[in-house]
Amino acid sequence: RSGSNNTAYFVSKQSRIPSTIGTTPPTSEATDPDPPFFDALELWLPVSGLSGYSDGATVSHLPDFSGNKYGVYSVGTWAYQAQSANFNSRPSLKITSSDGALVNIDTNDGESEEFSHTLSTNGFTAFFMIYNPTASSSGPFDLIGENASTNKTFFGQAADSNDFALTNNGTTTTASTTTADLTNAGLLIFEFNHTTNNAIIYQNNAAKHTFVGKVVQDYRFDNRLFGLFGRALTTDPAAKTGTANNKAPQNFEVAEVIFYERVLTSAERQQVQGYLLNKYGVI
Repeated sequence: RSGSNNTAYFVSKQSRIPSTIGTTPPTSEATDPDPPFFDALELWLPVSGLSGYSDGATVSHLPDFSGNKYGVYSVGTWAYQAQSANFNSRPSLKITSSDGALVNIDTNDGESEEFSHTLSTNGFTAFFMIYNPTASSSGPFDLIGENASTNKTFFGQAADSNDFALTNNGTTTTASTTTADLTNAGLLIFEFNHTTNNAIIYQNNAAKHTFVGKVVQDYRFDNRLFGLFGRALTTDPAAKTGTANNKAPQNFEVAEVIFYERVLTSAERQQVQGYLLNKYGVI
């Protein structure tokens, strides 16, 4: 505020302040907070961003709200949960078929584009707000991965809910940690660092396991077979459908996925953690 009583407002690019500044916005304009938009935000999939779906309705497409148009499409049946008890009564998608996955598709009509991430950065950081109510019989399934003809890279649950598997360049490493368990609704973070050659699992706000020296230089997420909660096998750009294996089990839920195309600093990671844990009330 200056001496002339004029006030200046500075709005960052991620803000969604309604156009009716100075008046009380309609209820329909109320929006959820956005995650921190660091320079490397590559993919943002908030189920809360969907509109026009009734409770229990089938959802076939979850658009990317990062501005990059890296949308994902359903394999199996995913039902919209308007007020999930597992995520602070916020929306989620739930697998109601025997299993399911989400695959990125470069569609013919421009609705979605091919997800692309290569070695131009020092790695990536992925955030998953998820819930897997099925215990030891639910694995294995992938949380994220690229099914390229070479340089295959996957991360996901192994045989048990507290077993995790990392595949990089065709080599798979399995780790068991009693302190990280996907049967608890909450935040799982995966950091893939090809500077240190390590990959780290965080659950909610604590590091749970480090895959030491298991990250090598040759991996790519740009082969048109990028998948979440399953391993993409095929896609049909015209029909906007795909197939996958290593799929998540029935009743698996997701509320939000965020992907940054570099390793975040500790302070940055904690900012994103705070955004998600505050939004979903999950500790």
